[in-house]
Amino acid sequence: MSSAAVTYRPIAGAKIKDHIMNTATTTPVSERDIFLQQLREGTSYWHQQLEDLEPSKAILGEAVSREQYTHYLKTMYGFVRPFETIVYPQLSLLIPDIEDRRKTALLEKDLELLGLAKPEIAQIPLCPIPADLQAAQAMGRMYVIEGSTLGGAVIYKHIHKILGIDAESGAAYFQPYGQQAGTYWKAFVNNMVAFALEQKKEQELIVAATETFREIHDWFLHS
Repeated sequence: MSSAAVTYRPIAGAKIKDHIMNTATTTPVSERDIFLQQLREGTSYWHQQLEDLEPSKAILGEAVSREQYTHYLKTMYGFVRPFETIVYPQLSLLIPDIEDRRKTALLEKDLELLGLAKPEIAQIPLCPIPADLQAAQAMGRMYVIEGSTLGGAVIYKHIHKILGIDAESGAAYFQPYGQQAGTYWKAFVNNMVAFALEQKKEQELIVAATETFREIHDWFLHS
């Protein structure tokens, strides 16, 4: 993976405030609104680059194969496993239900159901994740992984429709919270926003989230 630093140019709060006021004039603008808008804007480029990759398009294609799906899960496993090992412990005091958000075991279960033996899964290449992260950096990275559960619901429906695979036959990773995905997401966002605003770490968090989208992009590009 490329080690080039991600350049992020902070979006002026006044600009974001004007945008929000123009699109939702009846809603008072808050620091939360401004921060979340900055976060979406700041990560949009690499988020889109990731979605434009062939594996991302193929997984939602009408001709997606079982082999392509399995490869996609293997690539995700290579990122999620080291991510959880390094990032989760650093957020244990900030996200009360952090242990409930682990997904490595779901990926291992899915891969086994898709035909991989445990020794094969253990040999899947792992993405190098920076170990010296500050809390804001860990939280920014977590934003990307938790946000992916929303898109995962779309993938789940498509894979079930095309390949007939469900949570019991190889797609549990894409339904980690069952029918509670929205609840888990809102709880995470509330924790993230409270931390960012109280600690004045908004820009550090946005930079970390942007870097994470790029790292996942590079990981898929070269896997």
